[in-house]
Parts: sequence; structure tokens; C-alpha cells
Amino acid sequence: MPGNIVKVLLNTYLVPVGAYDYVNPYAPTSRQLAYIESLGGNSRTVGTKKEASKYIDRLKSGNTRAVRSSSPEKPYFETIPGQIVKVLLIFVAVIVGWIVVLR
Repeated sequence: MPGNIVKVLLNTYLVPVGAYDYVNPYAPTSRQLAYIESLGGNSRTVGTKKEASKYIDRLKSGNTRAVRSSSPEKPYFETIPGQIVKVLLIFVAVIVGWIVVLR
């Protein structure tokens, strides 16, 4: 009987892997894209919030030239130094975990 309760609880509260979509925190908001369209710009030319903001400023000033930056900002942990820091943090966490377990 207790085994059935555990199975029911596990099946009720477990979420399948991949059930959640990744949300890009740097993607332009729908309000920014709608505002660009209302100003007569092309919302497909922007890739980040920062680019959208700069493009909106250009559109408002009358300069409609859409120039996408050559190197969009990446999150820190997607850069080479960030990857090195991430590997070092994981290594330290494993070592500390082993020390805690072996004591």
C-alpha cells in the first residue's frame, strides 16, 4: 500500500524533461517590437533588447538606417573566459563535495 502512494506522488509531481522552454533574457520584448513597427521600422533587424532600444532611438530621431551590431552581446558564461570560470567552479564544487562526503 505505501509503495502505491509513493508511485502516485512521484507521477503527480514529476515534470518531464524538456517540458519548459528556454527564455532568452536578451531577446527584445514584444512591446519594443510593436513600437518599432509603429514607428515604421523593421522589427526583424534587431536581435537584443539593447539593439532594439538603439534602433528605436534612431527611428525617433529620423535616422531610419538599421545597422545591426557586428558582435551582439553574449552572456558571460558563453564567452571563453566565462567557460573557463564555469569549469573551475564545477571542479571546486566536486572537490568540496568529496571532502564533505569523505569526512
